Amino acid sequence: MWWCGWIGGGREKGLRFQQIGGGGEGCLAFGAGGFVVLLGFGGSPSIPAYAGLSEEGKRHYWALLQRYNLLLSREYPMGSELKPDLSNLEDLASSTPHYYGDNFPNGEVTSFDYSRHIQALGGSVIYEMWALPTWATVPYTGPRILDAWTRPVHVAANPDEYARIVVTYCRLAQQKTGAAPIIVGIQNEVEQPPEVFNKMVLVLRRELDKAGFAQTRIHMADASYMFFGVDRAASLRKDPAVWKAIDYTAVHEYDFQEFMANPDLYDERLSAMHAASEGKEFLATEICFNDPHFQEPSYRIALTAATLYQKNLTELDAVALMYCWLLLDVEQPTFGGSRSLMVPDRSQGSVPVASSFELRVLGAFSRHVLKGMHRIGSTSADPDLLTSAFTDGTQQTLIVINRGSTPRQVKLAGATVRWVELERTSYTDDNSVLATPSDLLVKPGEIVVLSTLKAH
Repeated sequence: MWWCGWIGGGREKGLRFQQIGGGGEGCLAFGAGGFVVLLGFGGSPSIPAYAGLSEEGKRHYWALLQRYNLLLSREYPMGSELKPDLSNLEDLASSTPHYYGDNFPNGEVTSFDYSRHIQALGGSVIYEMWALPTWATVPYTGPRILDAWTRPVHVAANPDEYARIVVTYCRLAQQKTGAAPIIVGIQNEVEQPPEVFNKMVLVLRRELDKAGFAQTRIHMADASYMFFGVDRAASLRKDPAVWKAIDYTAVHEYDFQEFMANPDLYDERLSAMHAASEGKEFLATEICFNDPHFQEPSYRIALTAATLYQKNLTELDAVALMYCWLLLDVEQPTFGGSRSLMVPDRSQGSVPVASSFELRVLGAFSRHVLKGMHRIGSTSADPDLLTSAFTDGTQQTLIVINRGSTPRQVKLAGATVRWVELERTSYTDDNSVLATPSDLLVKPGEIVVLSTLKAH
């Protein structure tokens, strides 16, 4: 028998594990872990898609967000169509289709009524801009800079106009919903000269404070790929005043798709981002699969996403995980399968349905890992048995992923913690809640959650 570390304080209060069979004998070991407090899980809603739901569809949508605890609403970035007085923020006629082949006009408008719903459920709003309207930009003629798509940068932000937009949005949000966003991002994916990014940070922080929004935090401009995020964080660190004004590092993780056949090779980039973020908490602001090879409703792809969630929560100590889209209306049948957690089912009266296995797999994490929890360190002697554990000092949750090809039997012995819920997620199990056994068999491709709390 292998005694394997403890959740909680002393050994006498702890939880002992023994792993037997499957991929060889070993143990699940628990240590101190991270101490950052989680903000939660969520993603971006398409407001036009939400507006197109039937009344029953809207009720069902909010029930799904509660069931899956997806209560971080990342405002899909307003951008090029915005008017100088922001009068069209909520104008559905200003919504636009996107460049990646989805012809439904899913962005770029907001809804304060939607934000009120999120906040009433205990959730929060994160706001960020994307491509700025032309009246908030100036020509750029400095040293040659390329964006993530190797296109040269010809325009740059006007930091004063940019900050005015964000602060005005915060004022409107406070007036219409009762609260400003908890976080505002500098800019979504767009490349700016380093000196412009720096000024955007400093001017925004100054103007937020002047307007009474000192509690609204700032995350750095999030790049499309992790390695760009490392570079951006390193650039910000060069100016102590700018780095001090940033509260969170943030990045999208589309370069993970280069490592689908061997996700562990991505660890090097995660480690580099963790080092670049030292002293700041990390937000995974956009995760999904947009490579055509992976744009399908596949459980195997969703399980690979689960490994990315686990790596973010453990290797990066991420305080938030956000899928790209929570809800997206699509014209191409397979497009929603990997880009969005839910799509409207027009054949059933415009009711939201899971677009693929992505919703249940993210739910394996989000349903029992609540805002306010922090990670407890956990390791496994079996490289195909991935674990993560969380607590808020009272409630505890353990997540086990078997990415191997054979079952793994994990025996929990001598536990003083009383698990009240076991949840299985797999190709056939949709976050199925079952009785908690003393001997736990984790099947290939399965995610098992043990928790002292009952999910919604």
